[in-house]
Amino acid sequence: MLLALEEYIKDFSKLKTLSPGELFLLMRQYSDWRRANRTGMPDSAVKALCDAVPDSVMADIVSDARRTNEPKFLKRERREPVVRGSGWQRPVGLEGSVPGIKLMDQMMDVADAVDRRELKRKLEG
Repeated sequence: MLLALEEYIKDFSKLKTLSPGELFLLMRQYSDWRRANRTGMPDSAVKALCDAVPDSVMADIVSDARRTNEPKFLKRERREPVVRGSGWQRPVGLEGSVPGIKLMDQMMDVADAVDRRELKRKLEG
């Protein structure tokens, strides 16, 4: 005979005495218990909350939560439709698109020349 679920939770050694069928029934009972107690709150607290808030108010709260909170007077910007293709984009070149890139190239060329001169001095040295 199956004991109450709480008895098996208190003493796991009692599980050894169960047949496979009884163990299956106990597992189903535990699963039902877990599903019913998903909130982690005692049944009395859930009942008190349900009694305190009428169903119509709860339905209004759920309805409000499902709607967007965006004011109606704000219109969303329309975006261009997505163009389907191969998934690849053309690379964006750096020449001319970034201000000062030519100046940076010149600075790197000067730094390279200085480094080469310094290395040549060390090797001849």
